[in-house]
Amino acid sequence: MHIDNTLKQQKEYCLRHAEEIMRFARAMRVSLGRGVVVLEWSWPPIADSAGVPDNMSYLGRDGLAATGFGSEKDLTEAVLTYDPASQTLIICVARW
Repeated sequence: MHIDNTLKQQKEYCLRHAEEIMRFARAMRVSLGRGVVVLEWSWPPIADSAGVPDNMSYLGRDGLAATGFGSEKDLTEAVLTYDPASQTLIICVARW
């Protein structure tokens, strides 16, 4: 699959599920603090009993550091400065 198609699909998915993603991010921020929503890409997600798709998880700041994402200066700065009332950070990762 061409990367432009993948990025377009990811954007469309995020726009289509924006409310659900924000709701999930807000709930996770309460328990884990500032962080990012991680969407594993690409397969059809299946919602669990709480309605959270199985391709969605959350990494708080500490979790980012543990995975190596925390070494990315721009991402770390974004985690510290985004407005959780109206924004969330999303990372799409390939699942093999």
